[in-house]
Amino acid sequence: MKKRKVISMILAAGTIMSCMAFPAMADETEVTGAVEETEASEETEVTEETPVSEETEASEETVVSEETEVTGETEVTEETLLTEETITSEETEIEDVEDSDCEAAGIQITADVFPDPVFRQYIEDKVDFDGNKILSESEIDNMEYLWLDEYAELKDLTGISIFGNADFIKVDNTCVSEIDVSGLMNLKTLAVSNTNSDSLSIDLSGCSALESIYINNAPIEELDISDCPNLKTLDIRSTEISSIDLTGMKNLKNLAVSGTNITCINIMDCPYLKKAYLEPTDENWNAYADPDYYQFKYQNAYSLEVPYDWYSPSSSWERFTVLYELVAPSNIKVSDIRIDSLKLSWDPVTGADGYQVWRSDSENGKYTCIMSSSDTSKVSSSLEAATNYYYKIRSYRVVDGKKEYGPYSEVLKLFTAPDLASVTRVSANDTRIRLNFIGNENYIDYNVSVTTSPYTDSGTAVVISGSKTACNYTLKSSGTLYYVKIRGYYEYNGNSYYTEWCPPIPVMIPADMTTLTASNIKRNQVTLTWEPVDGINMIYEVWRSRDKNSGFVCLGRYTGLSKVSTCLSPNTTYYYKVRAYYYYYDNEGVIHRFYGGYTPTISVTTLK
Repeated sequence: MKKRKVISMILAAGTIMSCMAFPAMADETEVTGAVEETEASEETEVTEETPVSEETEASEETVVSEETEVTGETEVTEETLLTEETITSEETEIEDVEDSDCEAAGIQITADVFPDPVFRQYIEDKVDFDGNKILSESEIDNMEYLWLDEYAELKDLTGISIFGNADFIKVDNTCVSEIDVSGLMNLKTLAVSNTNSDSLSIDLSGCSALESIYINNAPIEELDISDCPNLKTLDIRSTEISSIDLTGMKNLKNLAVSGTNITCINIMDCPYLKKAYLEPTDENWNAYADPDYYQFKYQNAYSLEVPYDWYSPSSSWERFTVLYELVAPSNIKVSDIRIDSLKLSWDPVTGADGYQVWRSDSENGKYTCIMSSSDTSKVSSSLEAATNYYYKIRSYRVVDGKKEYGPYSEVLKLFTAPDLASVTRVSANDTRIRLNFIGNENYIDYNVSVTTSPYTDSGTAVVISGSKTACNYTLKSSGTLYYVKIRGYYEYNGNSYYTEWCPPIPVMIPADMTTLTASNIKRNQVTLTWEPVDGINMIYEVWRSRDKNSGFVCLGRYTGLSKVSTCLSPNTTYYYKVRAYYYYYDNEGVIHRFYGGYTPTISVTTLK
């Protein structure tokens, strides 16, 4: 009798296990970022045509044990349930096994089967319900859902292939580099997200029952779905995938492509596609669809919408170039701010064929278009120094030979660099110079640079309040050529800007002259000579008087080192002195002179 009870229990367990209906994952399975429209009835409803094996049909004749009470008032004997041959075979299997020694064969949970310690621990915690570190056949078969989320140290999923009944697998926030679910013929949903490895590959070979794929924020470059003909939802976001082949995807209903390297998608083999979210990567992004049944509309990206009277599309397919909604140019920057020009640059606008730059002298005044091209920068030239200008930029595209314009950017108030109007000498008694410059009230302050080279800004610098337009500066010494320049500093939209330096003005105070001699003295003339003064643009003035202390008259300005003073009176004493000056011309063509000191005065008496 003991054997009969064991036999009855085994048959009962087999019948119950075979009668278990594993719930299929409907499209409503909640996965982050999923876009889908699901008809639950297709997945959760078991129709009358669903084949049921003999073991799973609970007919009136299916009685599990001799204690089982059969409904329908039909009493069935033990002999009706089990034939003699059946009893004999079952008895043969267990005749030498006591109840306490029954142990089902299974797969040991070891490093050989599950090399990754994190995955191995997950199997022990979530699958090995009896805790004996052996996966029984029932434990394996009953594992339909694998939720591998928030296992940051998980790197290897080797061993996952033994779960042939797995219906849903989620792998989130792990470090896996390979997900091999090939051969899992019952798998219906695969969700992979936030993968923290350098690369990722996914093998879907033989996953013929797969209906939903969600991949988000994962370093995967390729995805082969050719073995997934029953796919209904494909959602790919923030990956490195550059192409996806939808050939044979006759059942695809929901499609989402966003943040990938995909530039072209062909849905011509997807006749039942109802909803798609397509976010193009650049203006060359193309889609292929039937124009009679699909149309693109801008919704931050592009949605593929089906008209109300949709039916199976014809075989006439056309190519659609996805057009973006033009937006205002952004991240506008100004650079190379000079006295007569400045440079504008901005980020490209997706879908734009070109840009227009408009300029005005006042914010609400008349604007003039100064550029219309595909460039993303413009040098605005022919400007006045330290002057306010106003700019706005818009993008455009050409459709059927006509320009369609996007909105203008915000108006930018910009101003050109300050310029030096002139540099003069303050006093003949020292080396002070005065800088007069053209400024702008929008500059916070100005920097002045005085160096001995026109190509460096590392010399002495001073900062002047933006409210001033002139300042004094003391040169270190006379007899040295200096280069003086100025630039402005201002802040705009939270950014700090320095203009370019204005063109430098070379300035020098000549050294005092020390030597003047007279020779070849005659009755009505005398020859004067002097030593040169170092420097460029140097001119010498010769002065004469009959009084040593007053009445000097400039005889002329000379570039040479000698002068013959003529038209003199015989037997007359004359007084001479010479000085050098440096000169330059300002932007208005006005000459400015920097004088050095006179030579000692000498006296010359002509012959009788």
